[in-house]
Amino acid sequence: QQRGNADDALMRQLHGPDWWDKAVAPRGRIRKHTAITTAGVAACALAATGHGRAAAACALGWAAGTAEFARARIAPGPRTRQEVTTMLATSVLIPPVATWHRLTGALRHRHAPSWQEVAR
Repeated sequence: QQRGNADDALMRQLHGPDWWDKAVAPRGRIRKHTAITTAGVAACALAATGHGRAAAACALGWAAGTAEFARARIAPGPRTRQEVTTMLATSVLIPPVATWHRLTGALRHRHAPSWQEVAR
């Protein structure tokens, strides 16, 4: 399902950065997913280079973002043990996958021409 983020990159290229408003479409969580992913990558890179405090701060940001995402997904229910376990595991995986698809979509569609036709 995260492959749709590549389509969002194409829509942005074709219709501009406000295409969500023009289409009256929900914006989604890609900005939050990108922030969570960036915090996680930064935490790993900083830890690997011996910057413990900065790594801990980034890891805390990653954990907080991931927890918020998991909570938002778990809250509607049914909150069975299996569902909560699945939601926790996939809440760790979805942000980097969504970010990856968005970045590859932006790269793939970077030369797409703007849509010139006016909606009626």
